[in-house]
Amino acid sequence: MFASGHPLQVPAEAASSTLLYLFDDEVARGWDPFVWTRPAGELLFGALLLRERAEGFWGLPCRGHLTHALLEGWREEGAPPVVSATGPEGGAAAGRRILVSSRWVPRGSLPAWLQDLRGGGRGPERAGADPRAAEAERRHREGAPAARLSLAAESAGQGEYPSGVVTLLVGGEAVGWILPPGVMDPPPDLLLRPAPWVPSTPVRLEGTLLGAPWELMAENSRQLLEDIPR
Repeated sequence: MFASGHPLQVPAEAASSTLLYLFDDEVARGWDPFVWTRPAGELLFGALLLRERAEGFWGLPCRGHLTHALLEGWREEGAPPVVSATGPEGGAAAGRRILVSSRWVPRGSLPAWLQDLRGGGRGPERAGADPRAAEAERRHREGAPAARLSLAAESAGQGEYPSGVVTLLVGGEAVGWILPPGVMDPPPDLLLRPAPWVPSTPVRLEGTLLGAPWELMAENSRQLLEDIPR
C-alpha cells in the first residue's frame, strides 16, 4: 500500500502522453538463471516475448524495464532499456504511466472506455506513430493474445476513466498501476511486492500470472497453439 500524496506540476506535453513500463517483482527477479542476462519481460513465452504481449494489449511501446540493479545499463537492439525510474524526479515529472508486471500473460482486448490511454482517444491510429507499437497493434488485430480487461472497473462509474491512480488486479493480486501525471513511481518495496495503491480505483484484468520459471517451458506448447492462428 502506498499513499499517492499531491501530484506535482507536469509540462503540458508530458501530461498528454501515456508511457508503458514493465517491472520485475520479487518473484520475477528469482527466475534464475534466465534473469541474470535480461529482464523477465524479454523472455519468450509461446510466439511472443512477455513484453510484446503487454505492448499488444495497451497498443503502446514499452519504454523501459524496472528490475534489479545487476541489469543496470542493459541494452539490446530492438528492446527497451533497463531504467531506474520512469522519468525525472522519480517519475513525478512524467506524464501518465502504466506500470505492469512482466509476469502477467494477458488475454482479450482493451475496452473502449480505456482507449484514451493510447493517446487522446485515437486508439490504434495513435500507436501507429511508433514502429514497435504499430507491430504490437498488428499482432493484436491478427489475433495474437493481448489481454482481456473486465468491465468491472469497480468505482470508475459507467465507463468513465477515473481521475486518480488505478490499481490493476488479476485474480485479486495487484499486477500494476496506472499513474496520472505528477504522481511519483511506486517505492522499491511496492515494486517487489505489488499491492493496491492507496487510494486508488481497482480494475480487474483477466489472464495468467506466471509463478515459476519452469512454467515458461511447461506451458509453452499450449501457449503456442493459442498464439498461432490455424
